[in-house]
Amino acid sequence: MTRNEYGDITSILQAIINPLTSKLQTLEDKVDKLNTDRVTRTDFENLRKEISGSYLPRDAYEPRHLALVERQATLEGGIREVRKDHVDDIKAVREEVEQDIEHIHERLESGKQQLEDRIKQQAEAQLSHKDRNLMRISQWTGVLAIVLSVLDWILQHVKLQ
Repeated sequence: MTRNEYGDITSILQAIINPLTSKLQTLEDKVDKLNTDRVTRTDFENLRKEISGSYLPRDAYEPRHLALVERQATLEGGIREVRKDHVDDIKAVREEVEQDIEHIHERLESGKQQLEDRIKQQAEAQLSHKDRNLMRISQWTGVLAIVLSVLDWILQHVKLQ
């Protein structure tokens, strides 16, 4: 074989190998990427050690936690009692207001009745125009009768010559 033939074989092999090499490179990149994105057991252990080292031990915070839970229960009980007292107070105030409203209503009704009675009495007490004229005529008749009586008495006692 000649050199040319070897060069041709080399170029053919090179043409076949280049796509395979690029595919192999992409596969290697994908495998590297998968390895970098995965979390391993050692990563979890390191994270656990780091987290547990930064927190207080359980024995240190349990008594404080229990005290806070008891305090919260006490406060919630107090709040319930205060709410119950407020509800009772509101009911008592509501009953008082209802009684006051009922009392006011009764007073208004009695005042209304009194007002109607007064209006009726005034209507009865008012005399008609005709009645007033009759009273005036009778008063003038009485005055005239007195004047005539006095004149009669004077004429009877005094003698005219």
